Amino acid sequence: LVENSVFDKVFFCNSGAEANEAALKLAKKYGKTKSETKTQVIAMKKSFHGRTHGALALTMQDKYQKSFMPLVPNIQAAEYNNIESVKALINKDTCAVILEVIQGEGGVIPAEKAFVQEVAALCKENEALLMIDEVQTGIGRTGTLFAFEQYGVEPDVVSMAKGLGSGVPIG
Repeated sequence: LVENSVFDKVFFCNSGAEANEAALKLAKKYGKTKSETKTQVIAMKKSFHGRTHGALALTMQDKYQKSFMPLVPNIQAAEYNNIESVKALINKDTCAVILEVIQGEGGVIPAEKAFVQEVAALCKENEALLMIDEVQTGIGRTGTLFAFEQYGVEPDVVSMAKGLGSGVPIG
């Protein structure tokens, strides 16, 4: 993975949900190195990041969340493919933005290239991590090793799982 990507470290775990839990923890830890108040995470509406408690907080769908409230605090929901929605939420206290470049829950909904690039720029501007969830799209499923490669961005964190194990649970 390191030899074939822009990344220099890999953390192995058991599942996509656990990979997204690790990404959330990494974002919070990163934020605390900048400021005690840099703890906000922005996720996209209609996303799916897993069913564990932290990953569920990133999964912006009431049908999954409502029975488990309250969830991890300080996670905001932006509209997918709506940069104004992200701009309205991101600020100096945002430690990360997480998104799928292709949402797979309830259909196949690709992100607009300009949207992903503008989110990446906003993350840099606000010293927030850009986290891409590639659990469903990674490991060649979209024609490139990672789907984000087709968007001209370089995320800080990528979570992946399903494709890594060819059917064996890994994240």
